[in-house]
Amino acid sequence: MTHSWTVGPEVTVSEDNEGPRTFIWAGRTHRVATLCNSWRLHTGWWQQEVWRDYYKVQTDDGLLCILYYDRLRERWHLARIYD
Repeated sequence: MTHSWTVGPEVTVSEDNEGPRTFIWAGRTHRVATLCNSWRLHTGWWQQEVWRDYYKVQTDDGLLCILYYDRLRERWHLARIYD
């Protein structure tokens, strides 16, 4: 089962030039082992603008998830967790 959110919970992320390296979610620090892929979404500028950078990552303990950075609000969120 995959769990996803429209606006996911906010997470704290440390990053480098390639993307997230660690993130804190539910009181636990997760280390990114693999950056699977990344993409940018910029749409809706004529109504409600959405401008996000998405990162599909796998952590060193096997968690596969999608994080995104909301460029307009300058916040990181968890978008999806794969089981």
